[in-house]
Formats: sequence, structure tokens, C-alpha cells
Amino acid sequence: MTDFYKLRKDIAITVACLVLTFIPACSHNELEFELVQFADRKPQAISSKRYFTEHIGDVIYFATNSSHITQESQTILARQAIWLNKHNKYFIKIEGHADERGTREYNIALGARRAVAVQNFLTQSGVDPRRIHTVTLGKERPTAVCNDILCWSQNRRVKVVLKQNINL
Repeated sequence: MTDFYKLRKDIAITVACLVLTFIPACSHNELEFELVQFADRKPQAISSKRYFTEHIGDVIYFATNSSHITQESQTILARQAIWLNKHNKYFIKIEGHADERGTREYNIALGARRAVAVQNFLTQSGVDPRRIHTVTLGKERPTAVCNDILCWSQNRRVKVVLKQNINL
């Protein structure tokens, strides 16, 4: 059994090295350490939606009027891609959101650009595009409601929602 876990660690380290070629700003040792820890978890725990949300991250954030994926968000998306490629029983819905400023139409389009940017990153990282569905919600579902920059920054996001069937 120990050979099995060693193989999982070796695979995780290899994947980390591959990911590092796409994320130059990420510390090699830091990501490698996290992926080794990830490989040591119990299989039933790491394959859960809860694990994905709490340990991998299901939300990334954007700057005002932007669909550009930051270095910090690229790190989260790289982890998502690794996890999604390993747990291919899940389909994903990528929800693009915007803050309350701007017209409804502008924010719907901005949410769509954000969702597509995430979709492109994940597919370029090996996630099968047939498992991905994108939607834009614009400013219709804020996580924070107030007229303040702190609320706006929480609402400029993309959320990746895991589904176990194709009915997204």
C-alpha cells in the first residue's frame, strides 16, 4: 500500500512541475508541498465538493471592468484544473458575475467574458470542454450588498460550481 501512496506523491509532484511552467510567479517549493499534502489525503475526502470549495477554491476575483485573470487567480485555477482532471466525474458550471455599477447589459457581457476567460484557462490546462458550461449572471446575484468598494470587489468574481450530472 505504501507504494501506491508513493506513486500518488510522485504523480502530484510531476503535475506540479508541469503547472509551474504556466505559473512563473508561483513558488516551486510551495506548490509542490501543497500538492504532496493534497496527494496524502484520503480519497473519499479529496473527491468531495466540500474539499474542492474549502481547499482548492471555487471563486476567483477580478479588477474593475476586467476579465483579465491575475497571477493569484491563475494559481487557484491551476489547482482547480489538477483536481478536475483527477476527478472527472464532475461537470462544472462557470458563473460569471459583476458588481452593481454599470448597466445590466454591460455587466451581463462582462460576466460572460470573465466566465469564458476561466473556461479557456481550464481547457488549456486539460479539462475536457464537454464537462464545462458557462453562464453569466452579471450583477443579478451579488454576494455582498452595499454601496462600497469592499462589496463591489467581492461581487467581481467567477464561481466554479461542481455538478455530478450534465444537467447544469
